[in-house]
Amino acid sequence: IPRQQSAARHFIYLAGFVLFFWYTVLPLIGTDLSRIPGDLGDARFNLYILEHSYKYISGQESTFWGAGFYYPHQNVVAYSDNFLGSSMFYVPFRMMGYDRETAFQFFIIAGFVLNFAGMAFVLDRRGFGRLPVTLGAAVFTFSPVQILHLAHIQILHRMPVPLAWHFLDRFLEDYRPSSLGLALAFLCWQFYMSLYMGYFLFLVM
Repeated sequence: IPRQQSAARHFIYLAGFVLFFWYTVLPLIGTDLSRIPGDLGDARFNLYILEHSYKYISGQESTFWGAGFYYPHQNVVAYSDNFLGSSMFYVPFRMMGYDRETAFQFFIIAGFVLNFAGMAFVLDRRGFGRLPVTLGAAVFTFSPVQILHLAHIQILHRMPVPLAWHFLDRFLEDYRPSSLGLALAFLCWQFYMSLYMGYFLFLVM
């Protein structure tokens, strides 16, 4: 019975994600993945940095911090978002043979999946019911604010935000060092995903 209840709960979470994703994100990228959200400037820059990460990991680039189109300036990747914490959700798709634009679209989809899963995990652990968990995770993931900011893909991946808050709250309840360590680890991961989101999360914590 507990396993059946757990399976039913996770099925509701999955159904909720698919429903909101279908009506909010899928129209923006197309059922055939024919479109990329964002403007021509920011989206292309983010895709360039992600592709640069792939080329560095695959040995096609000799240095990570230098970007070719900034030549002869060096270490320019350190000036802005570098996707160190989220390129792991882009590079595997390139290694599987997908072209850079399709891998970029999968990177975007992965961001929504992770955001929803992170918030659902936290709300579930806090003892909320199935419907509040589903709706809370949907608001965190698919709110109009989030959709409007798809032009800035660098702030899409924010799964560590609820997890950092959750483990910090647990630390304040029982003062276990492991809880504080996890909170700081997720804070650090968010910094590597996006400096902006990491900075704001640091202020909140």
